[in-house]
Amino acid sequence: MTHDHSRSGGHVLIAGICEDDIVLVREPYRPGPKWKLPGGTRDIDETPEEAARREFEEETGVSLEGIPLHLLMERPKTNRHTGVEFQQYLFAAALPPPLMQPLKEAIVQRSGDNGEDLEATAFNLSTIDSMHDFFEPHLDVISVFATKQAL
Repeated sequence: MTHDHSRSGGHVLIAGICEDDIVLVREPYRPGPKWKLPGGTRDIDETPEEAARREFEEETGVSLEGIPLHLLMERPKTNRHTGVEFQQYLFAAALPPPLMQPLKEAIVQRSGDNGEDLEATAFNLSTIDSMHDFFEPHLDVISVFATKQAL
């Protein structure tokens, strides 16, 4: 599915981390499932932080209520399918171990707000570079996160 960023407030990504682990999601119905950071389109009436919290919970089942979010990066982007320019926001949240534990133990299956199936789990940050099924455009975002691990 191509997202129409022209009618939105941009795009948010969120790195949920706990020690050396990071939460990733994938849409198994898409050809060649690729793991990526949770995130999505920001509604025009939301702040970037509200959108990040909503998207993270929708895609992982984990609520970030009461957990501080850190804005690591804001940058202009262009949709590679439509050519529409939009803002992208990268947030990080330090998850307490009890919230991360279910994601470390198994792949959690979710049904997204649009009825699409999603899977979420935790990966060790050191394995991201060697993953063959990681969504490549998020690699630069992961490197920004890795260099700013000041949570």
